[in-house]
Amino acid sequence: MPVPPEPAPPPVRPAERYGDRRTGRGPLVAVLAVVAATFVAWVVWAGLGVAGRDVRWSDVGYDVVDDTTVVVTFTVVKDPKGTAVCTVEALNSQFAEVGLATVEIGPAEQRAVQRTATVRTAERAVTGVVESCTAG
Repeated sequence: MPVPPEPAPPPVRPAERYGDRRTGRGPLVAVLAVVAATFVAWVVWAGLGVAGRDVRWSDVGYDVVDDTTVVVTFTVVKDPKGTAVCTVEALNSQFAEVGLATVEIGPAEQRAVQRTATVRTAERAVTGVVESCTAG
């Protein structure tokens, strides 16, 4: 029975010409893996933060009454048994805040509640918006 030939050894690459293949990539791969894992963790954390928010709101409209008053109408969606505290702001033509009001919305029969807030201003505003709402 004939003996099979032995496999040829792998070719030797001159280290001074190509460098050592076994070094250099390991740390880079490890750093990239850590960065990717951190990014994925942040995306999950941010997504769950928005999804788990207790209070949502949307602006319905505003009315600039005069140089010192803006009326803002908005809708808040919250737990009907809970309370929400919303910050409503009036902005001038440069989008600087010229008035601020805090509105507390108590328990209600429905999840969605529409409210109107009167905001006193230091100068004429061009708009009024809800800046934020939090469960109170």
